[in-house]
Parts: sequence; C-alpha cells; structure tokens
Amino acid sequence: MIATVRVRGKPGVKPDLRRTLDRLGLSRTNSCVLLPEDDSVVGKIRRVNDYVTWGELDGEGAEAVLGRADVSSRKKLTGDRVEAVTGYSSIEELTNDLVEGEVTLTDVGLKRTVRLHPPRKGYRDTKAPYPEGSLGHRGEEINELLRRMR
Repeated sequence: MIATVRVRGKPGVKPDLRRTLDRLGLSRTNSCVLLPEDDSVVGKIRRVNDYVTWGELDGEGAEAVLGRADVSSRKKLTGDRVEAVTGYSSIEELTNDLVEGEVTLTDVGLKRTVRLHPPRKGYRDTKAPYPEGSLGHRGEEINELLRRMR
C-alpha cells in the first residue's frame, strides 16, 4: 500500500491537476489516502507530485492513519469498536491486512480519505522536493510523517 498526503492547498492548482487530486481523494490539505501500489495509481501520484508526498506504508504508519479514520457515522475508530465496525477482532489484524494490500479502508466500512492534523514541528518546505522539502516520494519516511500527524 502507498500512503499519499496532500501538502499544498488549492490556490493556483491547474484544473487538470485539481481533477486528478479529487479523483485520488485528496481534496484538502493534510488529507491522506491509502492506495494500492500499481502503475496507474503511481502515474497519477507522479502527475501531482508537486502537491503531495507519498511512500510505502508500514504497520506503525497504518496504525497512525487508523487512529484518525472516520466511520461513516462521523465517529472515530477505537479499539473497542473495531470488531463491530470492521469485523476484525483487533486493530493489529486490520493493520496487517492494510499493509499487505488485502483490504482497503472502504472494504471495512471506513471512509476513503482520512483527515489528519498538520504535522508536529511542521513541514520542512512546501515547495521543495524531499529530502530538502516535503514534496514527492519519501519511501519508508512517510510513516514518520504520519506518526507526527496523528
């Protein structure tokens, strides 16, 4: 799975890039989407590379995203509600299946887009590519950003 976070806002975005961001589910700043790792998805992400940061998801990053995931009734997913909402007995099982790409958030009854807090200690630079700034492919470092955005 690939975690994609929108870093930059709406002003000045060309219409075709705005449509691509909307189709990915990234209509707001600090929103996150978990996507399967296939060629069409990676192509769309590379097209909007100047507005998002992305990388490969691991277990700790998935737990950070699940901590902010909304159930359709606008309530957060908590440890005691996992089985009732998703059918999984624990968050760890759900996390493992998410990382392996066996399920998606919508498959288990959660909203596709997860709205996160701005990162603690902020972004480095919202106009420069990673590692000097915050845009583009981060690889495994996306998980550290997701933990800062809980």
